[in-house]
Amino acid sequence: MNFTELPNGMVESFVLLKKCEEKKTKSGSIYLDVVICDKDGEMSGKWWDYQPNGIFSSDMIVKIRGSVEQYNGRDQFRISQMRPASANDDYNLADLVPSAEVGGAQLF
Repeated sequence: MNFTELPNGMVESFVLLKKCEEKKTKSGSIYLDVVICDKDGEMSGKWWDYQPNGIFSSDMIVKIRGSVEQYNGRDQFRISQMRPASANDDYNLADLVPSAEVGGAQLF
């Protein structure tokens, strides 16, 4: 995945929420369970300090900040902040989904 490293050791990026579900821990706390993706791949993620607000859903583009940790031998994104992408944000949709390196006209 293509993350920008921040000075505080965290990373951030625009990603597509491929899966987004509110779940409960054994103790009853609510967390957000997601699968984030970009054109390079996908990764599971958790937002443990999530306060339910109903604004996040699958197939949504978001700006995400957090850290990549190992869990059961696989990378997992630990979310510290997330917000929906806005029209003023500078991201390219082709960076978030698999796409051809050449345009349709050239393929034709």
